[in-house]
Amino acid sequence: MKLIYLFSICSYFLISGNCEEEKTKAKNDLTLSAVVKGIYNLPEHTGKDSIFYILVTVKLTNNTNSNIEFLAYSCAVGKNIVIDTKNIETCANNCGGNFLSSINLNKKQSFNLPVILKMTRENFNRQIKIGWILLTKENTGSVDNHFSIFEKNRANLENVIWSDPVLIPSSGGQPYVIE
Repeated sequence: MKLIYLFSICSYFLISGNCEEEKTKAKNDLTLSAVVKGIYNLPEHTGKDSIFYILVTVKLTNNTNSNIEFLAYSCAVGKNIVIDTKNIETCANNCGGNFLSSINLNKKQSFNLPVILKMTRENFNRQIKIGWILLTKENTGSVDNHFSIFEKNRANLENVIWSDPVLIPSSGGQPYVIE
């Protein structure tokens, strides 16, 4: 009897572990990568407390065999971006008319977004993770104010697809690509 009991407990944990693995695989259907392209220090921000602007290319890739639809603002797409530290900020893209739009990412297709990060000198030579808040019509429901959903997800780091850690170097980056 003890053997049956022990077997059932072990089976439960094995099954639970497999379910968790499946959840992880499902999340990996979309991947996020980030590449530092350049580091800039504007003339009016030089000195000991300098402010630096980091140009990063963020790429969301659909690794599935089907289309994926998600929500983003038309020109403030950077609202979908989160950083795993509060010491680095994203800079907004200024535009005349910002509205919520649905983006359809075809199978094996990528969505590329240039992002500008704002930081100070003490954040150099550290690794950060960049995340993409993935909001869909399914996880926002019929809420009229999607901005509040974005802000809630941003504050709680919910529905986020994270990049691998990215090193913020003190200079350089990968300014060009040969394809």
